This record gives sequence, structure tokens and C-alpha cells, in this order.
Amino acid sequence: MVLRLCIHHGEDLPLDKSYLEVVIQESASEIKTLKSLAASSSSNPVWDFLVEEKVEVRANRVPNILIKVLSWQLIGPREIGSAFLMASVHGDQVHQQELTLKPADSIIPSLTKPKASKLMVAWQLCDESAFKPDLSRVAEMSSLALSKRFFRMEVAVKRIQLSKALVGAIPGVDLHSDDFWDHLPDMFAQISCLKLDEAGKKEEAVIYQEYLKVEALQKRGKGKHHVLFKVKEETYDGDDDDDGKRRSRGKRKIERHLKSWELLENEISLMNYEVHFKIIMTSKTNHRTAQEPVLTRKVLGSWKGSLANLYDKISNSQRKEHFAAQLLTNHHDKMRVGLMEVIFDINQTGADLHDEALIRRSLEDGAYLPPVNAGDYNQDWSSQGTFHVEAMACGLRMPFPKIKVFSAHAQSQELTLDTEFVDKDKWLSTFSGSVPVSVSKTRQNVRFEVWSGGNNLIGEERLIGETSVYAAGPGRMEWKHLYGGALQSNYKKSEEQMNRGRMTPSTYRGSLFLRFSSRPTTGESLREVTKTKIRRGYLQVKLYRGIYLAGFEGKEVSVLIQLPGCAIPDPRNQSRNNFNLLSFPAKVDNKGTMTFLTEDGSFMPWSREAHGWVQRSTSKERKDLLKIPEAVNAARFYIVKRGDEDKPPEAFGRLLISMDEEREAKWMRVTWDQSVVKLPETDRLFKDDLVGYILGSATVVCPHYESNEDKNEVTETDAPHGALSEIKMKLHEKAEETQREVAQMVKSVERVVVQPVMIKPGSVLCQPCMAERVMQVGDSGYDVQSCPQHRVQMWCHIDMLAARCLPTADPDGLGDVCYEIEVGEEGGLFDAERIRSLNPSFLHRLVIGPLWVEVKPQVKFDKDGLKEGGLTLEPKDLLDLPPIVVRVLDWDEGDSYVPGDSYELMGRAVVPNPDFLDSKGVVSEEDDGQGPVKVLDVNQAHSPAWYSLEFEGQTRFIRSNAGATCDESWQNRPRLLMAAG
Repeated sequence: MVLRLCIHHGEDLPLDKSYLEVVIQESASEIKTLKSLAASSSSNPVWDFLVEEKVEVRANRVPNILIKVLSWQLIGPREIGSAFLMASVHGDQVHQQELTLKPADSIIPSLTKPKASKLMVAWQLCDESAFKPDLSRVAEMSSLALSKRFFRMEVAVKRIQLSKALVGAIPGVDLHSDDFWDHLPDMFAQISCLKLDEAGKKEEAVIYQEYLKVEALQKRGKGKHHVLFKVKEETYDGDDDDDGKRRSRGKRKIERHLKSWELLENEISLMNYEVHFKIIMTSKTNHRTAQEPVLTRKVLGSWKGSLANLYDKISNSQRKEHFAAQLLTNHHDKMRVGLMEVIFDINQTGADLHDEALIRRSLEDGAYLPPVNAGDYNQDWSSQGTFHVEAMACGLRMPFPKIKVFSAHAQSQELTLDTEFVDKDKWLSTFSGSVPVSVSKTRQNVRFEVWSGGNNLIGEERLIGETSVYAAGPGRMEWKHLYGGALQSNYKKSEEQMNRGRMTPSTYRGSLFLRFSSRPTTGESLREVTKTKIRRGYLQVKLYRGIYLAGFEGKEVSVLIQLPGCAIPDPRNQSRNNFNLLSFPAKVDNKGTMTFLTEDGSFMPWSREAHGWVQRSTSKERKDLLKIPEAVNAARFYIVKRGDEDKPPEAFGRLLISMDEEREAKWMRVTWDQSVVKLPETDRLFKDDLVGYILGSATVVCPHYESNEDKNEVTETDAPHGALSEIKMKLHEKAEETQREVAQMVKSVERVVVQPVMIKPGSVLCQPCMAERVMQVGDSGYDVQSCPQHRVQMWCHIDMLAARCLPTADPDGLGDVCYEIEVGEEGGLFDAERIRSLNPSFLHRLVIGPLWVEVKPQVKFDKDGLKEGGLTLEPKDLLDLPPIVVRVLDWDEGDSYVPGDSYELMGRAVVPNPDFLDSKGVVSEEDDGQGPVKVLDVNQAHSPAWYSLEFEGQTRFIRSNAGATCDESWQNRPRLLMAAG
């Protein structure tokens, strides 16, 4: 059998350059020793050391595997610690495991207890022909990746572009003819999902397959080099619906291009799946032996890609993947024959639907293509060889940067800053030359570490950020944005964990533009390419309110907005940039509800029926437009207390952006920055980093200017669809509203130029000697608008059913379990019944409210606050429903030492997108004494699910004879069964 082992990284090791030694002992005489290269000096080093050795397994007995961590001293190697890997035969399964190091014996006794150092490893014991995933990728995954979940794949084929040479070669087709499309044979787009068999051979198992008929779109073939096709739509005649309501007759289209299927897998198993797109031509041929013509199929072009790679891109960007799949022939030469425009999405059960990709135009107008995806056909791992990579950077916030490159190449490489080229506004940083890299079937990633060079007195390097590119190859170009801990962090260990991506990162630290090529190139050509990958535009942000912000209750705060790669110059020092583009002053009341301040100094009027929003944008003048790198999908926001501007922000969140058109407001998670704030030590069972949520949206607008170079203002057609455009739409629909009434609804204030002070001296007396402190302040913005927002009253129905596998809370191994719920501005503690068990069954039905939910501006209401026309509200009429937060607690009775009852957090579950139960139309009749009344039948409308108490995720509830069950990978995880809406 083959032993595959990846020792990826360590935690809490001594600060030193360390390396690994792996000892494999099959017998007393057969011992193999393998050594890794030394990692950079760090207490959390990354070795990414891959071992692949043939071993002999006798009677299911696996050889002993000893892993040693050593550091090199002047007198020779010194052992830091060691750990045994207890591998076993489990088919060909892939395992992720955390090993605890046993400290090496020392001749000098230590007065303090050594830290529990750990190693993160991934391993597989398998046959030589088994499927072998990238173990380095497995080791980097979170614990959630090992749990099976339902993944739903959706594919939409938009347009197909085939070369004229290919179409013209079809027998009987003359592209110069006016009716060439009549002579085209039947053509289909094939979508399929395949699972590689366990032997890893070419006989794949087809999980899903669908054929879509296509027809020529460009009838006269006017394109220079290609012919366009589209998916053919079917029609049907309008008729009566099931409810008897008459529909208008006529031809109706059926959208056939959207296809979907589901898989129950974990993220590791997704590496074993491939997605294929093919263009197939069918024709009838006559054979002498056949009585009727034989239908033959010919594949004109095909594309294949890894499902795991697509999932990584979608989960990182939280957007659908919109790309042009590059179609190649099946011959050995792999000629390019066309493109297929595809929108691909992967969603998990219960998760929010992903936003559309940031593509402004498509193949429909022929003017712009989405990014081309070459797929995996070019990945011939046996002959891939060595290629080169070069890099440019923007937004790096530390001096003397350098890039360390790690790949399947024998040694790590290093890119240093090109000091001869300096961008005029210091926005771009060029790194000299290119370095060789390579990939293999078992090591598909190229990893980049960006370090700040040792420019201080002790010469210590500091990690800026880390990123990886999977399935890299010549011709690939892309932006990679680096995130990590706070620049002025209080806890260095958490900062490095965030820089490495092992904890949720808080702070933008720079961007890399990478280009892979088959031969070395110069940085000058890369600079020209980089300029074409940058947009110019302005940022517009609209915020409504915040909830659950108990950590800031009674405080006045500012919400600062940042966008990767973007900064505004400090007017007092043009060489210094401010990455805080906008600032929203706000206050948080005693219930944790945040209200925003308008430009005239007043807070939005607060009432239960109406609340409001505040919108701010950066400068729209042409000379002040932001430089926005491609692949920017989200902005970051930070909450700073009034008076703490010279300290790093304690809380942050991620705000998805839309392009040109305003995105619907969504609830955004606010998280504690663990490099700044230490979570309470009393929460020993579960560390809760959730602060609350903020409702808002963000839009990037890239205006198009006329040929007049002196034009500095954006035209009205380039303006975003913001508050004013919404009100103009209302005027168009309802003529009786006057301009004066509109002016009362929307408040637009001209900008008052007050430049924020960015720098504060460390000491007034020792100002020349003490370092300056950067103030966390932002610009007040241009074109500030505010408007009341109508809200409707709703009720939240929750069935709290059961909890399973809770952590041990009390010395006797049990716990007194209760829970608390937060929904909008309502909620409370439910501890009247405390169940002494780790697997309690609650069976509680709760109704919480009234809650107030924002309604979209286009929805009209009458004087009684009901929807016009007597219509019922639908999900499309509402903004995002507030998330439901449930915390499971252990109750402890007070004693003489600790008076009063206390509660310990055992876990937390979140329902991110509750169902709108009214839309399900499940009602029953009840008699309230005045006649029958239709009421919501909660028993039929509710859909229970298992919610994790360790992370924010869920899986399906399975009804069986054994009772309430779930997928086997969730059987031993703390979880909560409930239905909410």
C-alpha cells in the first residue's frame, strides 16, 4: 500500500527556524528517515511537507510513524518535540488529524509549564491506483469541511461561441449563404457531473447529465471569427391553473438553460468530482446493412473542471461563478474551437443564495466576455514541467515587502521589491523578475507568503499575508487579496493565525496581481497588463440599522468602510493614504440596536413603524475616482468607539458589493477581532465571536465619460439607482405626489468639507522620538442622503425541539440546559424548565414579537398600513429578514463564594435566512366566537433542521423509525433541532 502524509503546520512552537524528520519503521531492520526543508522563523511554522512511500501492511498492522520537530543550533540539531501517527486501514479514506507534541527532554529544568504544541496533518493509506486528493489542501480545511452536507449545483448556459472554421467545416453548411442556419444539423449543449471511480481510471460514473438544444443566434454570420448560438427555449399554450384562475392565452417561454442537481458529500469528497460541458452535433448517416439512417453524435468541443475548485472560488467570493468555458477538441492537439458562457453556483442547505458575479456585459452584445476558464484539460500532470510566475502588488501597508513562493518545485523561491521602479502615487509595487514554479497531481497549489523585510533593529521579519493558487498553469492571470489580523494587534498569535487564514481575518493587508507564463518575462510588460485589470469608480454605501450589538450598548461609534486596494490621500500629507473611505457616525441603545446619524447632525427618527437609512458615497469627480482592482467582491466595515480612534477596531464585518446597480440590503455579520479583543475566559465550552448584525448594501459605480477630457462630473445616466432614482420612480408611478412631498422624504445634504485628522503623535513632549499613531477615522462622504423606511409588523414562530451531544458542563458529566433567543429587537432567556441532560428534548413552541421588518420602497401601503389592493405581503416585498440567534446555556446555582445564578455558554446556532411562513399559503380555519377565521397552520408550514452549535451551518432533519436522526458525519457533533420562521 501507499502511505501519503502531509505535515502542514504547527502551533505554539518555540520561535525558531524548525524542520521535520519523519521516521517510518516497518520492522527492526527496515527504517526510513525523511527530512523537510526549514520553515521561516515562527511560533506557527508552515512546512507543507509531503511524504509518499510504499509500505507493507501485514494483518492490518501499519508501520510505526514517528514525527520529530527539530531546530538547528550552533552545536547541531535540537529536538523540540515528537508525536506518533497511529495510522490504520480504512479503505482509501482521507483523514485530517491534529497531533499533540510530546516535549523533548531537556537537561535544564523549566520553571513554567510548556505550551501544548500541536501539528496539523493529513494522511491517506491506500492502494496505488486509488484516487489521491491534494493532502495539502485537505490539511488547510476547517473541521466543517469533514462533515457531509447537501450541496446543490445550478448551471445556466447563456451563450455559445464557436469558431467559423469549425462551423464552416460541417458538411452542407455555407456561411456565406443567407440561409446557412437551415442547413445546420441538430446541436446540443451537454452538462454532466462525473465522479472518478475509486481506481482513478478513465471509467467515470455519471452522476448527472442533461442535454440542451441550441440554435444559431447570429444568422448571417457577421462576426469576424465566430458564430453565436443560444439555448433554444420551448413554448406552451396558456391555460387554466390548478386553482381555476384563468390565465391569458398565448405562447409562454420555458427557461430550459437552468439545470440543477444535489450531492451529499463533504468538501474533501468534492475533489473526486468533475463538471463537463460539451457541444455535440447529431447527424443521420446511411449504412448499407441498416434499413434506416443511423443517428451519430460527434463532440465538437468540450471543457472539464474540478468541482472542488469551483466550490472554493464561489465560497470565497460568496458569488456565482460567471465564466466562459474554453472548448477544446478531443484530439491530442487540443485545439480551441469556441467558448461557452456559463453561470455556475454551489449552495449548501439553508445557506443564503449567492449574488450574481460582477460582470457588466456578456456574450449577448458581443462586446465583452466574462473571464475565460481553460479548465483542466491542459493539466497534463506528467509533462507539466516548470513554468514561471511574476507579481505586482498594491495597497501593501508595511515597508520592504518580499514574496516567498512555494510549489512542487524543489526549493522555495523569493521575489524582492524592484526599487528602480516607483509608481508616481506609490499605489503599485513591482517585484523584480520571475521565479520558476511547478505543480504535480499530488501538489496542485502554488503558495505565496508576503513578508515585511527585517528593517528594524533586530531584523525580525513580519508576515503580511498568505494566499494560494490551485491548478496553476501558463497563461493564467488573477488578483489575490490578502487579509489578516489587525496591523496594531494586541495578540500576535491570533494575528498570525488570521494572516494564515486559520481564523476569520479582519484587516485588508494588500493585493497581489500574479501572472504565470511558460518563460521568464520582465516586470515592465506586467505593469502594462496590470493597468488593464483595474477599474475606476466610486463607492456608495447604504446602512439601515444594527441589532444584537450588546458589546457596544450605550456607546457612540463610527462604522468605517474599506474597499480592497482603494485609498484616499491625506490632504495634509499626499504621500500618506487613508484606507477608511467612508465613516458612518452612529449610536447604540441599551438593547444593542444601532441607529445612524445623518449629515445635519440628527439621528434617524426611531419608531416601531418606520425607521430609515443613511447613504454616503466617495467622490464622483473624475480625478478622485478610486482605483479598484478586479476580483473585488466585498467591502469591509469596522466599528470604532468614540474616543478610541487611536486604537485598532474591535469588531468588523464583510459587506458584499454590486456593480453599477444597487444591491438589495442584507444582514451582515459583525465579528470580534480576536487579534485585538480576547474572548471571555469564562466561555470555556464555546468561544462566541459573534457581535451582532448590520443591515446594509454597497455599490461600486464605474462611470463612462465622453471624449471631453476636462469633464469632471458624472452624467445623470451614470448615477446609481439610489434614493433619488427610487423616488423618481415613485413620481412616475403615482403622479399625485408633489416634488415638495418627495423633498420631505429624501434628505440630500451638500458635502461640508471637513478633512479627518489621520495622525496623532505618540507623545507631545517626545514627539520627534516617539512614533506617530494612525487614527481610525474615515471621510464623511459626498452626496449624503437619508430617508425614512416603512416597516411592517411580523411574528416569529419557533419550535425548539431537541439538542444532542452537548459538551459536558458540570463535574458529574451533565448540565442544566436552557436557552436564550434573539430575534430583531425582541427575545429573552427561557430557563423556566432546565433539563439535566446532554441530549435534552424541549418540545417548546414559541411565538416572539411583534417584530418590525423593512419593506422595499416600491411596495405601496394604504392609510391603515396595509398593502394596497388588499394583497398579502410576499417575500419579494420585504428586505432581508433578521437572523435568529439561539444560545444554549448551562445554568449553575449560586453559592456562598459566587452569589446569584450564573450561565455558561455551551453553543450557539444561527438561522441566517428564516422562512417567510405566510408565503407558503398553509392556513386552517378556527372559530374565535365571531365566526371562522383563517390562521397560519404552523405544523404544516414549519420545516425542522439540525443546526450546528460549533459553527454556522445546518443539515437536513431525517425522519426514520429510530427517531430524529441526521447524516452520520453529524452524529457526534453538538447540534440543535428546531424549526423557525
